[in-house]
Amino acid sequence: MVKKRLILQLQQKEIAALEEIIQTYHNYVAKIVYSILSFYSTEIDIQAVINQVFFCFGKRQNR
Repeated sequence: MVKKRLILQLQQKEIAALEEIIQTYHNYVAKIVYSILSFYSTEIDIQAVINQVFFCFGKRQNR
């Protein structure tokens, strides 16, 4: 299964796995963030939140 493979690759600190996760889930995360923040934040702030989601995910995997 693709998800299990990505998790194993992340645990082995393979950057390609994180890149694949970002490509796969960026639009999904963006839709959620936009739906929550679109009335309260600027475009730049919304993009920063989206980036932070993946930054935190990558950082968490490096523990």
